[in-house]
Amino acid sequence: MTELNPINRPAIAAPPDQSPGSRPEQGAVTSPRADDSVELSPQARQASETDGGQQVREDVVARVRAEIAAGTYDTSDKVDALLANLLEDLDE
Repeated sequence: MTELNPINRPAIAAPPDQSPGSRPEQGAVTSPRADDSVELSPQARQASETDGGQQVREDVVARVRAEIAAGTYDTSDKVDALLANLLEDLDE
């Protein structure tokens, strides 16, 4: 049976194996090597240069951020309208 770590204490990880040829654990952060490289396809390059047809409306983003910061964005009227629209979509 495996030993379980108590909930109220953090687990202590063992140091990674630093021997030559060892592989980092999944999810471990490694530093880039000089010979690392990335090659993008023409489609990926084009997609990164365009907005995909969806422009960011900076005025709307700024207004919503201000409302969230002020605590006025989530009003009961907006929640009611959202629920009404959701119910209409489900009925269709």
